Amino acid sequence: MKLNKHISFVLGLLLLSFGIILAVKANYGVTVATSPSYVLSQRFLTVSFGVFNYSVQGIVFLLTIIVLRKFDARYLMSFGTSVVFGYTIDFFAYVMKDVNLTGHMLRGSFFVISIVTISAGLVFFYRSQLPILPFDVFVREVSAKLGIKLSRFKLGFDIVMCSVAVILSLVFFGELRGISIGTLISALTIGPTIGILMNWFDKVFVISDIASN
Repeated sequence: MKLNKHISFVLGLLLLSFGIILAVKANYGVTVATSPSYVLSQRFLTVSFGVFNYSVQGIVFLLTIIVLRKFDARYLMSFGTSVVFGYTIDFFAYVMKDVNLTGHMLRGSFFVISIVTISAGLVFFYRSQLPILPFDVFVREVSAKLGIKLSRFKLGFDIVMCSVAVILSLVFFGELRGISIGTLISALTIGPTIGILMNWFDKVFVISDIASN
Protein backbone atom coordinates (compact mmCIF):
# COMPACT_ATOMS: atom_id res chain seq x y z
CA MET A 1 0.00 0.00 0.00
CA LYS A 2 1.32 3.44 -0.92
CA LEU A 3 1.38 6.03 1.84
CA ASN A 4 1.77 9.73 1.16
CA LYS A 5 4.95 10.97 2.84
CA HIS A 6 3.18 13.99 4.30
CA ILE A 7 0.49 11.79 5.84
CA SER A 8 3.22 9.57 7.27
CA PHE A 9 4.92 12.67 8.68
CA VAL A 10 1.73 13.96 10.33
CA LEU A 11 0.86 10.53 11.72
CA GLY A 12 4.37 10.27 13.10
CA LEU A 13 4.21 13.60 14.90
CA LEU A 14 0.75 12.87 16.29
CA LEU A 15 1.66 9.41 17.56
CA LEU A 16 4.99 10.58 18.99
CA SER A 17 3.41 13.53 20.80
CA PHE A 18 0.52 11.44 22.10
CA GLY A 19 2.91 8.74 23.32
CA ILE A 20 4.97 11.29 25.22
CA ILE A 21 1.90 12.56 27.07
CA LEU A 22 0.82 8.98 27.82
CA ALA A 23 4.23 8.46 29.45
CA VAL A 24 3.77 11.65 31.50
CA LYS A 25 0.35 10.45 32.66
CA ALA A 26 1.70 7.00 33.57
CA ASN A 27 4.17 8.79 35.86
CA TYR A 28 6.90 6.18 35.74
CA GLY A 29 9.39 8.55 34.14
CA VAL A 30 9.46 10.41 30.84
CA THR A 31 11.69 9.50 27.91
CA VAL A 32 15.35 10.52 27.99
CA ALA A 33 15.00 12.98 25.10
CA THR A 34 12.16 14.89 26.75
CA SER A 35 13.46 14.75 30.33
CA PRO A 36 15.21 18.18 30.46
CA SER A 37 12.17 19.88 28.92
CA TYR A 38 9.82 18.17 31.34
CA VAL A 39 11.87 19.17 34.41
CA LEU A 40 12.00 22.78 33.22
CA SER A 41 8.24 22.81 32.64
CA GLN A 42 7.70 21.59 36.19
CA ARG A 43 9.85 24.41 37.58
CA PHE A 44 8.63 27.25 35.36
CA LEU A 45 4.92 26.59 35.20
CA THR A 46 4.11 29.58 33.00
CA VAL A 47 5.96 27.95 30.10
CA SER A 48 4.52 24.75 28.67
CA PHE A 49 6.20 21.39 28.24
CA GLY A 50 5.92 21.71 24.46
CA VAL A 51 7.48 25.17 24.35
CA PHE A 52 10.38 24.03 26.50
CA ASN A 53 10.74 21.01 24.23
CA TYR A 54 11.30 23.04 21.08
CA SER A 55 13.41 25.55 23.02
CA VAL A 56 15.82 22.79 24.07
CA GLN A 57 15.75 21.47 20.50
CA GLY A 58 16.59 25.00 19.38
CA ILE A 59 19.71 24.96 21.55
CA VAL A 60 20.75 21.67 19.95
CA PHE A 61 20.00 23.21 16.53
CA LEU A 62 22.47 26.01 17.31
CA LEU A 63 25.02 23.51 18.66
CA THR A 64 24.81 21.60 15.39
CA ILE A 65 25.72 24.73 13.42
CA ILE A 66 28.54 25.59 15.85
CA VAL A 67 30.07 22.12 15.90
CA LEU A 68 29.80 21.58 12.15
CA ARG A 69 30.70 25.20 11.38
CA LYS A 70 28.14 25.38 8.62
CA PHE A 71 24.51 26.24 8.07
CA ASP A 72 22.17 24.03 6.09
CA ALA A 73 18.56 24.88 5.28
CA ARG A 74 17.65 21.37 6.42
CA TYR A 75 18.75 22.26 9.94
CA LEU A 76 16.36 25.20 10.00
CA MET A 77 13.57 22.98 8.65
CA SER A 78 14.25 20.49 11.45
CA PHE A 79 13.84 23.27 14.00
CA GLY A 80 10.56 24.22 12.33
CA THR A 81 9.48 20.62 12.76
CA SER A 82 10.36 20.78 16.47
CA VAL A 83 8.12 23.84 16.89
CA VAL A 84 5.16 21.99 15.36
CA PHE A 85 6.07 18.99 17.52
CA GLY A 86 6.11 21.15 20.65
CA TYR A 87 2.65 22.56 20.04
CA THR A 88 1.33 19.09 19.25
CA ILE A 89 2.62 17.92 22.63
CA ASP A 90 0.80 20.83 24.26
CA PHE A 91 -2.39 19.95 22.39
CA PHE A 92 -2.43 16.41 23.76
CA ALA A 93 -1.44 17.67 27.20
CA TYR A 94 -4.51 19.92 27.12
CA VAL A 95 -6.79 17.16 25.85
CA MET A 96 -5.64 14.84 28.64
CA LYS A 97 -5.29 17.43 31.41
CA ASP A 98 -8.07 15.87 33.48
CA VAL A 99 -6.76 12.31 33.16
CA ASN A 100 -5.43 11.13 36.53
CA LEU A 101 -4.25 7.55 36.80
CA THR A 102 -4.15 5.51 39.99
CA GLY A 103 -2.91 1.98 40.58
CA HIS A 104 0.04 0.24 39.00
CA MET A 105 -2.15 -1.81 36.66
CA LEU A 106 -3.63 1.22 34.92
CA ARG A 107 -0.44 3.26 35.03
CA GLY A 108 1.57 0.31 33.76
CA SER A 109 -0.86 -0.19 30.88
CA PHE A 110 -0.53 3.46 29.88
CA PHE A 111 3.25 3.22 30.10
CA VAL A 112 3.42 0.14 27.85
CA ILE A 113 1.07 1.79 25.35
CA SER A 114 3.26 4.89 25.43
CA ILE A 115 6.34 2.86 24.46
CA VAL A 116 4.52 1.32 21.49
CA THR A 117 2.95 4.64 20.46
CA ILE A 118 6.24 6.55 20.64
CA SER A 119 8.01 3.83 18.66
CA ALA A 120 5.26 3.76 16.02
CA GLY A 121 5.38 7.52 15.77
CA LEU A 122 9.13 7.48 15.19
CA VAL A 123 8.73 4.85 12.47
CA PHE A 124 6.11 6.88 10.56
CA PHE A 125 8.13 10.02 11.16
CA TYR A 126 11.45 8.67 9.93
CA ARG A 127 9.96 6.81 6.97
CA SER A 128 8.28 10.00 5.74
CA GLN A 129 11.74 11.16 4.61
CA LEU A 130 10.82 14.70 5.67
CA PRO A 131 12.88 16.89 8.08
CA ILE A 132 13.70 15.12 11.33
CA LEU A 133 14.07 16.80 14.72
CA PRO A 134 17.24 18.74 15.72
CA PHE A 135 18.20 16.04 18.23
CA ASP A 136 18.35 13.46 15.46
CA VAL A 137 20.12 15.82 13.06
CA PHE A 138 22.77 16.56 15.71
CA VAL A 139 23.41 12.89 16.41
CA ARG A 140 23.55 11.92 12.74
CA GLU A 141 25.64 14.83 11.45
CA VAL A 142 28.09 15.21 14.34
CA SER A 143 28.73 11.47 14.69
CA ALA A 144 29.56 11.36 10.97
CA LYS A 145 31.88 14.37 11.24
CA LEU A 146 33.73 12.95 14.25
CA GLY A 147 33.85 9.43 12.82
CA ILE A 148 32.02 7.93 15.80
CA LYS A 149 29.63 5.02 15.38
CA LEU A 150 26.07 6.36 15.28
CA SER A 151 24.71 4.03 17.97
CA ARG A 152 27.58 4.85 20.33
CA PHE A 153 27.21 8.58 19.81
CA LYS A 154 23.43 8.33 20.32
CA LEU A 155 24.01 6.52 23.60
CA GLY A 156 26.40 9.25 24.72
CA PHE A 157 23.92 11.93 23.71
CA ASP A 158 21.14 10.22 25.69
CA ILE A 159 23.38 9.98 28.75
CA VAL A 160 24.15 13.69 28.52
CA MET A 161 20.46 14.59 28.16
CA CYS A 162 19.50 12.44 31.13
CA SER A 163 22.35 13.86 33.21
CA VAL A 164 21.22 17.40 32.44
CA ALA A 165 17.69 16.50 33.52
CA VAL A 166 18.96 14.93 36.76
CA ILE A 167 21.07 17.99 37.58
CA LEU A 168 18.20 20.40 36.84
CA SER A 169 15.82 18.29 38.90
CA LEU A 170 18.14 18.18 41.92
CA VAL A 171 18.92 21.89 41.70
CA PHE A 172 15.28 22.96 41.38
CA PHE A 173 13.56 20.41 43.60
CA GLY A 174 16.19 18.57 45.61
CA GLU A 175 14.78 15.32 44.20
CA LEU A 176 14.17 13.62 40.86
CA ARG A 177 11.16 14.81 38.91
CA GLY A 178 9.99 12.95 35.80
CA ILE A 179 13.04 10.68 35.87
CA SER A 180 12.49 7.20 37.22
CA ILE A 181 12.60 3.52 36.30
CA GLY A 182 10.37 4.21 33.31
CA THR A 183 13.04 6.50 31.82
CA LEU A 184 15.51 3.62 31.87
CA ILE A 185 12.97 1.11 30.57
CA SER A 186 11.97 3.38 27.69
CA ALA A 187 15.63 3.94 26.79
CA LEU A 188 16.17 0.16 26.60
CA THR A 189 12.93 -0.79 24.85
CA ILE A 190 12.08 1.95 22.34
CA GLY A 191 14.98 1.02 20.03
CA PRO A 192 14.06 -2.69 19.73
CA THR A 193 10.37 -1.80 19.42
CA ILE A 194 11.18 0.57 16.55
CA GLY A 195 13.03 -2.28 14.84
CA ILE A 196 10.00 -4.58 15.07
CA LEU A 197 7.56 -1.91 13.87
CA MET A 198 9.92 -0.81 11.10
CA ASN A 199 9.86 -4.32 9.66
CA TRP A 200 6.05 -4.28 9.78
CA PHE A 201 5.90 -0.83 8.20
CA ASP A 202 8.17 -1.80 5.31
CA LYS A 203 6.03 -4.84 4.57
CA VAL A 204 2.78 -2.87 4.54
CA PHE A 205 3.63 0.59 3.20
CA VAL A 206 5.61 2.20 0.42
CA ILE A 207 6.22 5.91 0.87
CA SER A 208 5.01 7.96 -2.08
CA ASP A 209 4.23 11.57 -3.01
CA ILE A 210 0.70 10.48 -3.87
CA ALA A 211 -1.30 8.07 -1.71
CA SER A 212 -3.06 5.21 -3.47
CA ASN A 213 -3.94 1.60 -2.81
